[in-house]
Amino acid sequence: MSEPNDQWSWDGVHQAPGNVPPGNVPPGAGAYQQPAWQGGQSYGQQLAMGGGSPSPWGTFTYRPGIIPLRPLTFGEFFDGAFRSIQHNPQVMFGLSLLVAVVLGVLEAIIFGPALGDLLAFDPETSAVPVGELGILMAGSLVTGVVGLVATIVLNGLLVTSVSQSVLGRRVSIGAVWTQSRGQLWRLVGLSLLLTLIQVAVITAAVVLVVLLISGAAALGTDSVWVVLLLSLLVVIGAGVLIGFFYVKLALSSPVLMVERARIGTALARSWSLTQGYFWRNLGVIAVASIVTGAISGVASMPIGMVTSALMALGPQFIWFAGALSVLLAALLNALVTPFLAAVTALLYVDIRMRKEGLDVELIRAVGDSL
Repeated sequence: MSEPNDQWSWDGVHQAPGNVPPGNVPPGAGAYQQPAWQGGQSYGQQLAMGGGSPSPWGTFTYRPGIIPLRPLTFGEFFDGAFRSIQHNPQVMFGLSLLVAVVLGVLEAIIFGPALGDLLAFDPETSAVPVGELGILMAGSLVTGVVGLVATIVLNGLLVTSVSQSVLGRRVSIGAVWTQSRGQLWRLVGLSLLLTLIQVAVITAAVVLVVLLISGAAALGTDSVWVVLLLSLLVVIGAGVLIGFFYVKLALSSPVLMVERARIGTALARSWSLTQGYFWRNLGVIAVASIVTGAISGVASMPIGMVTSALMALGPQFIWFAGALSVLLAALLNALVTPFLAAVTALLYVDIRMRKEGLDVELIRAVGDSL
């Protein structure tokens, strides 16, 4: 389905459960058995489908876009993520590739000359290139900040695209930007706040470990193994706590972008939505992270080997090796980034279908747009 001219957002789907607006039911979706969402009943229990495909929920499913409009099975998160890239490659792949290439070119411009001088450095005949080292340090800070903000904004745009692909709407980059730009600074603020939470947990863990080591030094060497064990438990506990906050607040970005919420509201709503679905969300996020991590790791090995081989041929190949590395890394990021963003967006959609009857409301929205 192409981009609609007069209906961009999920019109009417942000209302409280039980307040589904009247509208047309799309062809093949059958008719509602209830005038509004009834808590505790699934999509399949309320909707008699007149067409679609068999569903594990005991009825037929209606799929206007990348996923069936009913609570998703585990594998459908990943299938839907791949479908979102196929459905709107201009935004999901093209925009991700554009951002990755721009960041890569920025890194090449900043680091290229300095790296060339460092590679040509001979400690026996010349002084340490302090200026080049300073450029690398300052450049790392600049590119790190720019890359962080660009990635945050990109993820917000991708979430917006996925939310429309759920309804079968293929939107342009310009339309995604128009819809999302009002929330992007809030998204940056939200991401920085989530980062600060992680930093706070890590800082607290470091302080505890330092206190334990200081206490061990005061008590003597007999307590070394006890301190090491306690320090290990502190590190593990910090990791568990970071993971807990990550899963509980993972839906805050989709909430902020789709529902156009404020930062505090997005955090509170993500915490509430994930209630009762923590382990399921953890499993989906873990599998998605493992898959993308494995792909990135495997693909990075030949990229590094080719780049190293070219650089070994001589200084004249440094720029070519750098350009090739930037291009290949950009292609890799353009595949991994939209996949993870899509999985997160679909987690949000799935939980709202399970807890708030969003599936029924989305079908109404599709019917109203026909």
